[in-house]
Amino acid sequence: MTPAQRAALAATMSAAIETAARAGILASEPDADKTRVRYAATQRRYGTEAAEAAFGAGGRWPR
Repeated sequence: MTPAQRAALAATMSAAIETAARAGILASEPDADKTRVRYAATQRRYGTEAAEAAFGAGGRWPR
């Protein structure tokens, strides 16, 4: 496998993982809008501090 093929495979796998993560968020929070899903995905991947920096402290979903 060439380096370009490996890079393409890694990109495809990364996109599939992101899709699965977003589906999991929607399964647990079916009423979440697009912004909430992006916030939750960012929070899971990079932590609350990064999510709040990107979306603001108000980005948290009310519980």
